[in-house]
Amino acid sequence: MRTGSNALAGALLMIASANTASAQTYQQLREWCYGDSTDDQTIQGCNAVVLSNQEPQRNKGDAIGNRALAYKHKGQFDRALEDYNEAVRLSPQNTNNYNLRGSLYDTIGQPERAIQDYNQAIKLDPNSSTAYNNRGLAYIHLDQIDRGIQDYTQAIRLDPNYSTAYSNRGIAYQKKGMVAQAKADQDKVDLLKKQGH
Repeated sequence: MRTGSNALAGALLMIASANTASAQTYQQLREWCYGDSTDDQTIQGCNAVVLSNQEPQRNKGDAIGNRALAYKHKGQFDRALEDYNEAVRLSPQNTNNYNLRGSLYDTIGQPERAIQDYNQAIKLDPNSSTAYNNRGLAYIHLDQIDRGIQDYTQAIRLDPNYSTAYSNRGIAYQKKGMVAQAKADQDKVDLLKKQGH
């Protein structure tokens, strides 16, 4: 009988210490939301930020956008889209949320809607090389290769070390049979990688 109560007490102690070990401070959860963490940690951290009374509304929009990206990585596209819609509503001037929602639309086969979001991102930040590159990719998915090349070229003008834009443009040139241009872009990608870009 005494052994049973000792075993029960031991089990309760293990549960209590496990709960203490898994409990996180708000600061740690906040770091998970905004920092380098796993997708599950990001979701947990951003949930804490969204539910807290310690953050301004704009930060909550950013947290929801970060949580949406984690959901996207996990393949939970419906939840990600729901979060991106809310993030855009809460932080309508945040270019990143439009860019990321556009990327999600493109991923789920809605490049037209993606382009609308990239247009808004470019309107908010005309120097966003990422938005131009992403919009170029959406145009490629619509088989509008020339428009894709134009956007990749603009992304490169804005960021001459943007290896992804060179790579994407090279692939687009290849699709058009422009072998010399495709090779030049691939050579540039190789050079940028050697330089650490």
